[in-house]
Amino acid sequence: MNKDNIIKNLNTISNIKQYQKFYHYNDLIYIEYNDYLQFARRWLYGRNRYDNLIFLRKVFQNSFNIIDNLMKEYFCTKKDKTFIIKNLNNFYDLYKKSVISLNQIKDTYINDTKISSEIYILINEINIKLNKLIDLNIIINK
Repeated sequence: MNKDNIIKNLNTISNIKQYQKFYHYNDLIYIEYNDYLQFARRWLYGRNRYDNLIFLRKVFQNSFNIIDNLMKEYFCTKKDKTFIIKNLNNFYDLYKKSVISLNQIKDTYINDTKISSEIYILINEINIKLNKLIDLNIIINK
């Protein structure tokens, strides 16, 4: 998954509201519109919350790798760091918004302990990255 798709996916994740369903196709996440045939489309295309959760985790794991590489570059280069700081701030903002949406997804599946606990773990991992960025004084005006 390339960086552009990761950013697109993080943007989409940050726009998911409670009770909205989503799916992934060709490395991109889409918010599914609600109508009477939603259940049939999900069944027909084999879309389910467990596969979508695996894909969410993949998006965040890939984004964590990008963040780690950007932080290494930040501390190991003597060149202008403006571009690196801009990218890290962008990820920071996307993570903050994504945590809000992930909590809404967790509330949507409150009766599914597997989904709820997986999202809880994912939110904690995101918060660790957010705190790391803050602790390293890389984030501007937050």
